[in-house]
Amino acid sequence: MTIAIFALTKNGIKLAKNLSQKIEDTDLFINLKDFKKHIRYAFNKHDGLIFIMAAGIVVRAIAPL
Repeated sequence: MTIAIFALTKNGIKLAKNLSQKIEDTDLFINLKDFKKHIRYAFNKHDGLIFIMAAGIVVRAIAPL
């Protein structure tokens, strides 16, 4: 099982890095310029997605998927 972890803020990135060390098979997506493009990519490639950010951002980004 592969997991993608997304984070945008300084504290979120710190938490994402900490989580990625504790969970095997993770890919980090941090501080992205084209956030939605990376979500589309990860949505099809990974078994699970973890978002460390406001829920509204996530809902709007994954709704079309």
